[in-house]
Amino acid sequence: MPEKKIATRQPREKSRELVRENRGARKRRMRWWYLVPGLIFLSLLILGGIKASRIYDLALRLRQDLTKIQELAGRSDSRVERLKDAGPLLNSLRSDFVSLKHEVEPFLGMGAWLKWVPVHGGDLAAARDLFELADSLLAAADQTYKALIPFVEGEGLSRIDTYRITNFLKQARPDLEEAQAELERAVSARDRIEPDRLSPQVGEILMEDVDPVLETFQDVLTVAVEFPGLMGATNDGSVKYLLLVQNEDELRPTGGFITAADTLVIRNGRLSTVTFVNSGNLDNWDRPYPVAPWQLKQYMNSRVLIFRDSNWFTDFRTAAMYAEYLYSYSEDQSVDGVIAFDQHFLVELLKVTGPPEVEDAPYPIDANNVVEYMRAAKEPTPENLATPGWNNKVFLNKITIALIRKVFSGDVEWEPLFTILLQELNGHHLLVQLDNPAMTSLLEKYAWDGAVRPGEGDFLMVVDSNIGFNKTSTVIETRLSYEVDLRNPISPSGSLTVAHVNRAEGVKVCKHWSKIKAEGEQYYPVSDCYWNYLRVYTPDGTKLLEAVPQDIPDNWMIIKRQNPSQVDFLEEDIEGVQAFGTLQVVQGGESLSMNFRYALPADMVGSDPVTGYQVYRLKVQKQPGTVAIPLTIQIRFPKNSKIEASPAGAEVKGYNVQYQAKLSEDLNLEFVFVVP
Repeated sequence: MPEKKIATRQPREKSRELVRENRGARKRRMRWWYLVPGLIFLSLLILGGIKASRIYDLALRLRQDLTKIQELAGRSDSRVERLKDAGPLLNSLRSDFVSLKHEVEPFLGMGAWLKWVPVHGGDLAAARDLFELADSLLAAADQTYKALIPFVEGEGLSRIDTYRITNFLKQARPDLEEAQAELERAVSARDRIEPDRLSPQVGEILMEDVDPVLETFQDVLTVAVEFPGLMGATNDGSVKYLLLVQNEDELRPTGGFITAADTLVIRNGRLSTVTFVNSGNLDNWDRPYPVAPWQLKQYMNSRVLIFRDSNWFTDFRTAAMYAEYLYSYSEDQSVDGVIAFDQHFLVELLKVTGPPEVEDAPYPIDANNVVEYMRAAKEPTPENLATPGWNNKVFLNKITIALIRKVFSGDVEWEPLFTILLQELNGHHLLVQLDNPAMTSLLEKYAWDGAVRPGEGDFLMVVDSNIGFNKTSTVIETRLSYEVDLRNPISPSGSLTVAHVNRAEGVKVCKHWSKIKAEGEQYYPVSDCYWNYLRVYTPDGTKLLEAVPQDIPDNWMIIKRQNPSQVDFLEEDIEGVQAFGTLQVVQGGESLSMNFRYALPADMVGSDPVTGYQVYRLKVQKQPGTVAIPLTIQIRFPKNSKIEASPAGAEVKGYNVQYQAKLSEDLNLEFVFVVP
């Protein structure tokens, strides 16, 4: 038995020893298993130190490149010189970035595993898209520079020569389209990045620095690629644009009475033909005309819509459509777009071009005297009256043709011309409608197409239409005052006051037709009563609460019948707006104010569920043809609210904010407040 017991214990001891040996072996294997990644990590640290050093050096060089470009942008010399100097810097920046991308590219895929990293986890996760965005953007910039620099180096930008610019851009189009493709890749990468997931610093750079560059770059390339087509340098031959000359002395919705028109023909960047025709000579009564808008019929006795009244519609896209259609009645041809401008545009353009050579002008015509000359030229001399075919619009023909020819000749500096064109587009003294889809989108984006386009939130546009058969708009002063009550944010209201002052003197009787004209104003009547059809555009869903229209005597009007004293609810097929209208007559030397009080839609105030901030936005759209109408805006906020942000120049008084401006272009205002 004892031996059996001993025999029994031995196998157990052996088994214990075997277990201990197996455990030791497993522990040794486990240590080696832990050691493998440790060795790998150590190797990465060694190699990474070298790699990190390279990346750090490249990052420093990249930062130096960016600093030099920022310094270049801030220089005070000409844009042409800065553009020339940008080439080597851009090339260096591109080269250094490509080197940096090559160094870090193997690690970009690891970013998706590093979302958990505090602060910069989102940056690491988006690293691949961020690098692709920067790479494609720099590639597009480099390609664009290489495509355009030959023209710049050849002093091509010192003067505007449309023929040379057109043909250069036509030849450069393949390179510019390649740059567009690179830029589209950059935009696609940007679209995949969510700024809210980035670190505050990177997100701010992306939205405040990169996004504007992308947007502007896209627009510049669009214009460069499409320009030859706009200048008739395609297989389709010449292009034709209908030009509308508008006279704001007789203010109409899109800028002024259409006083003259012409088809501008351009072929291969060269001006072909341009001759303006009096708008009154463009009617063809052998054709069936559309029925006139009811206001023209009721207040001006116009039964059909003729060419010179085609801009009765406030939305220029609609006005341009009618103008092109009615122009074809007398000039049987299609056009590739419609361009409208007023006298103010001619004045500003003359500041850039200097005096052109105007046929038969008694003295040099410049920005200081052109308006006086145009008004005076409508008073015919005995020689004019004895000249067959003379009309009082001939001066417009001569001035405008002289200006157009000077621009196309290349005798105008491009920088000030470009600046003035942008200024006049923003001020709606120049309105453009084009059949080119790419350019149509661009014009819409910058509100250069003259469309009535409300923004996010509240909207206001006030439009005068002179229906007095006179030029009295010359002496009319207008003021706007808009008060918004947000004390109950879910039930906002607005109160608009439109005030007109008629500075015409010596007008005793308001007579719409067969009127007695002031001395010296037989052909250009200014001193008169102001007959105005006033329109107010507000957000869709606005409900008129109160308005007291003017009571106008029947014998003042061309149609001597009862003229109802009313505010009209207009249906003009403009998306997102509710329009109101009313007839007014402002006597000479008198003033007239009209007040509209209305309930705004309940969604005028937006809110941020995270911060608790509330936002009120207001877009005020300027009427074309007006220069700088004084505007006062007053916002009443809820009691105990705190105004967090308001437009620059706004005056905060307790729970009220007052903002004053001169409406020289559209206003987009934002007020941020919080209610405890």
